[in-house]
Amino acid sequence: MTQNKIIVYLLILVLSACTFKEDSNPVTSDPTVPNSPTPSNGSINQPLALTLGWKAEGAEEYDVYFDTQNPPTRLVASNLLKTNHSVVGLNYNTTYFWKVVAKSGGSVVSQSPVWSFSTIPSNSTGEDGVSLILYEISTELPSVVNVLFQATDANGIGIDNLTANDFILYENGMPLTSESNVVLRKRDQNDFTIKTVLLIDNSTSLSGYINELKAAASSFVNNIIPVQQEVAIVKFSEDPEVIQDFTNDKSLLNAAINSIGIGFPTTNLYGSTIEAVGMWEDILTSEQVSNGALVIFTDGTETSNKRTFTEALTAIGNKKVYTVGLGNEIDPQVLQALGRTGGFYSVADVNDLTSAFIEVGNQLYKYANSFYWLRYTSPKRKSSTGNNTHTLRIQLRENIDPDKPYIEGTFSSANFFSASPGLFVNSSANTPEGVTRVTMARNSSLLLEAVSYLQPNDPKYEWVSLNPTMVTVEPIENVDNRVYIKSYNSLGSTKVVVRDSNNNLTREVTVEIIP
Repeated sequence: MTQNKIIVYLLILVLSACTFKEDSNPVTSDPTVPNSPTPSNGSINQPLALTLGWKAEGAEEYDVYFDTQNPPTRLVASNLLKTNHSVVGLNYNTTYFWKVVAKSGGSVVSQSPVWSFSTIPSNSTGEDGVSLILYEISTELPSVVNVLFQATDANGIGIDNLTANDFILYENGMPLTSESNVVLRKRDQNDFTIKTVLLIDNSTSLSGYINELKAAASSFVNNIIPVQQEVAIVKFSEDPEVIQDFTNDKSLLNAAINSIGIGFPTTNLYGSTIEAVGMWEDILTSEQVSNGALVIFTDGTETSNKRTFTEALTAIGNKKVYTVGLGNEIDPQVLQALGRTGGFYSVADVNDLTSAFIEVGNQLYKYANSFYWLRYTSPKRKSSTGNNTHTLRIQLRENIDPDKPYIEGTFSSANFFSASPGLFVNSSANTPEGVTRVTMARNSSLLLEAVSYLQPNDPKYEWVSLNPTMVTVEPIENVDNRVYIKSYNSLGSTKVVVRDSNNNLTREVTVEIIP
């Protein structure tokens, strides 16, 4: 698939084992004031990962303030172009306060009241419900809708065992039929990479068990996800040092781990965390998912005083972080806060380090498999009235979760048309099956574009001219579905062949050269 597309972000409604208090949100008649919060004001028993949503008119962008104090003062998102924002790694049994500031032209238009919700108590289990998080809905011709979403339990742990039969799809409130050919794929069938940074404390306090630490770190890298997981190794005491950049080569990773010696008698935990979480950017689109995680190991606390705890938390944001603390000199509250998005593992005995690292690896594996790519063929077409925006709801069946959580958003059918399955060249709404013959003058160029409709696999195109002395194929950098064909002085006809090797399809185009 091509990496260029228009991305439509959507309001996500997540209902997962939640009960609600009466909504005390003040009602406003001014539609420019952000309103209709999700979750609704005063909600209780909310999961530890959810999406904040709201409605507003007349604004170009939004700032979101989110905090455990009222009024909230911590800015968690600025200049958003969408009416939702995901928050993850929340604490159990905690009340959160949030508000939205609407802006236009850089100036404040309005701001919402302060809303609140409370998370589940700590004795809740992950099996109590499912949270669905919607990242993107996109479309492709002739009438295909692609959806990227994630499923987690109430504790934010990935749910990796859902199938297409576990969901019901609705367009404009009506369930889709089997004609829509719903396909649900996971990371092993898509462009997916999980980047993982191992941040390893090597200050002098580790001199007595550095070998056990190396063995535990090696157990982690020896069990990474083949092909789709890349790991970087960073050691730190006074300052962080990258000793191996991202790679899936286990021999290089193990060599880097084995090279770790004892550092200095100081621990720059916060500064090293800040640098490590800056080593990757999360990309979440239906075309590509490149997500990251940081695994921090330490046996102590911040002692260097170079950076602050608040700076480290701000740098982490919503990125996935796991913390592993060894011994009784750690600060559990600090490591729990740094690992709020992933988890905190406290290890009393150095011999249990390997088990902790393996458990982190298992959690990352479930997290990687909790992303789902859903694809279906929509029956909607261009409307004569101009109403081409449709609401899509994806809902879990009641036997999977009695609360039937769902995600919801919109897509446009303005350019949709009907087409037969197959490989076509220069297809359009007027000529969905494309062309099989083109005419061009001598010493000229012509653009050809291939498309595979309604196929099970992402296409991979290969082009060839059957007579390169008459016509050559000129590739276009970074794309394989489009080429220029170039004619020379010879008159007559030849053929250009394009093949979609991933779907075993072939199409021939006759090229006629005229004076």
